[in-house]
Amino acid sequence: MMARNIFIGTLVVIFGLVSAVILLFGESPHYPIVRAQIPGGVTLTFIGQPKSRNQCETANASTASALRANCAQCVIDLAACPDKLEALWDNAMSNRAIGVYAVHSESQRILIDAPSAMAQQICDSMALQITRQGTEAGRCISPNTSL
Repeated sequence: MMARNIFIGTLVVIFGLVSAVILLFGESPHYPIVRAQIPGGVTLTFIGQPKSRNQCETANASTASALRANCAQCVIDLAACPDKLEALWDNAMSNRAIGVYAVHSESQRILIDAPSAMAQQICDSMALQITRQGTEAGRCISPNTSL
C-alpha cells in the first residue's frame, strides 16, 4: 500500500514538472490579425483564436488571400501574429463591449470601422455569410453591447 502511494506521488511530481517545463519553454499562442482598408472608408479587422506561430501565419495568409480574391481594391495594411492583444482586440475576443460593430463567430471576430448605417449593414451581411457557409454561426454585435 505504501509503495503504491509512493508510486502515485512520484507520478504526480513528474506530471507537475513536465507541465511547468511546457509552460516555461513552450511556445506562447499567437493571434492571427489582418486589417484591411475597404473602398468607402471602411476598415475591417479580422482577429482569430490563438494558434501556434506557424498556424497564425498560415491563417493570416489565408484571410489576406480571400480578401484580395473578393476585393481587388482592398488594401491589407496589417497582417500580424502578436502574442498579446491590444485592449480593443482583447475586449472583442473576451466578449466585452466595444465601440464598433463586430461579427462574432466561434473562430474569429471581425471589427467594422465605418459610418454607422454602413457598418451595421456590413456587419449583418458578414454574419449571414458566415452562417450560410455552414461551419459556424455568425452574429452581428452592435457597438457597446457585451455578451
